[in-house]
Amino acid sequence: MTIHYPGAPEWYIRAAREALNTVPPWIAMPSPGHSAEVLYDHEHGRINVAVAIDTGRTRYYDRPRPGRAREQWNTACDTAAQLLQEAGWTITLRTLAGFKATAPDTEPGPPVEIVRSPRLGDVGRSTLHINGHPELVAHLDARFDLMHSTGYTLTDDKGTTIGRYPTEHDAAHTWAIHCGFTPPTDITTY
Repeated sequence: MTIHYPGAPEWYIRAAREALNTVPPWIAMPSPGHSAEVLYDHEHGRINVAVAIDTGRTRYYDRPRPGRAREQWNTACDTAAQLLQEAGWTITLRTLAGFKATAPDTEPGPPVEIVRSPRLGDVGRSTLHINGHPELVAHLDARFDLMHSTGYTLTDDKGTTIGRYPTEHDAAHTWAIHCGFTPPTDITTY
């Protein structure tokens, strides 16, 4: 069972780590052997997988020069890529450190509810609830200045600012992803 909490790794990072659970991380790399680390990419749903090898004499954290070490590194990359492909990932590009992969299509996350404050003095303030997870609550503040909203500030229950967003919908979408869920398709306002 996946535990969701504010600041949880994004769903596709968790899915890649679960697919590569038989490959040790860099810290636990055997000698000789190989390891792989899942790293964020700049696009949502894409990852970088950095592959390292230990030949028994030397550790390589990126592609080595041609020779037996390069062959060992290519084999390690192929092994990690095969594990991800079996989990539904698409390998998109081989890099100097390993490869890039795109996450498989997945079910949408749970609905997010935006509940506006009923108090007159709290105009522009809302609370976000993720359906089925009452412990995951966030707050939105439109910060009206002279009757104009400058965007929505999203904060968690402890008051930590998550970010500023142009719409309530964008903030609700971000809150679900920030808690480790897949992107929601159903966002309702009450």
